[in-house]
Amino acid sequence: RLCQGHYEALSYVWGLPNFEFLLALENGILLITESLNDALRRLRYPQRSRRIWVDVACINQGDSKERSAQVLRMGTTYEQAAVVVIWLG
Repeated sequence: RLCQGHYEALSYVWGLPNFEFLLALENGILLITESLNDALRRLRYPQRSRRIWVDVACINQGDSKERSAQVLRMGTTYEQAAVVVIWLG
């Protein structure tokens, strides 16, 4: 899976539920909120890649069973991250 291995985790304020921004992933494009877009733009490294776990990209939001199971595991996801970044906007 995309979200396994060495990674940083991002906890962020969702803000308004307007999914207006595009996030390009290895396996497609995802619509994201302005808050997440701002966080990712500010946190990216100019000279190298950065592997960041973010719920909307790493949890299948369209599958309620998977989403519920993954929400229960989010504590472990954050514990196993090399770094946890908190974005307040």
